[in-house]
Amino acid sequence: VLFRSVDVCGIFCASFGWAIVLGADFIICFQTIIPWLGFSSLSVFLIGVFNTLVFLTISSHIVAMTTNPGTIPRGDETQQLVEMEEARSEPNTTKNFCKRCNIDRPPKAHHCSTCQRCILKMDHHCPWVNNCVGAYNQKHFLLFLFYVGLDSLFCMIVLVCRVISCANPNNGCNSEASEWLYGMCLFFFALIFGLFVSIMMCDQMSCILNNTTGIDMLKEVNPGPKRTAMENLQEVFGGPLSIYWFLPTRLKNPLTDVYSR
Repeated sequence: VLFRSVDVCGIFCASFGWAIVLGADFIICFQTIIPWLGFSSLSVFLIGVFNTLVFLTISSHIVAMTTNPGTIPRGDETQQLVEMEEARSEPNTTKNFCKRCNIDRPPKAHHCSTCQRCILKMDHHCPWVNNCVGAYNQKHFLLFLFYVGLDSLFCMIVLVCRVISCANPNNGCNSEASEWLYGMCLFFFALIFGLFVSIMMCDQMSCILNNTTGIDMLKEVNPGPKRTAMENLQEVFGGPLSIYWFLPTRLKNPLTDVYSR
């Protein structure tokens, strides 16, 4: 069952993100690499690498957007979940009651005013993925940031290399003005989005390594029990280090409740 959040701002931001990624793919492939390198082996290789990154970016975004982030069940399962999370937290951690959902919440759970539900290990509600970032989709959100960063870096490197190559008159670059205009716009967007996702990734990694969430960090709530960095990462990515850390595969979700209308 797909999780869904009907939010106009989130739908717009998610659609805009797709437009930027697919637009970058078009500019890099058809306005930069092919006019510059033709259909050489290097051209095919670069286009293949970039389209692989674009596929992983969009896949991570879709999974982050459609995965239940950890909605707290409304019913008999709530107490079981509270006890399970309390057992994993510090002994002095107290549960808190949500008046809007009328349930006891486990540690690190917070109410999202956009989704109208309490979310397990909620970090924040992100309009770019039109969903909350919580226990079961933080991995996919991180992968989305990671691959957007790689996309941005790839675009900037290719654009700079083309400028350097065409600066040599012996290379015979015959570029149209529109290609340079598209390239300059793409470089600007790649720089801005690259810096943005780098800052977001640093913030996310800081929270993960300290076993806390963005909301708890802002509220200066004591983090969870002290664990090694690898233990915290394994909890977010769903197991020991493997190739699946870098693929947008879904985590095992013990919550049986889904988003209610």
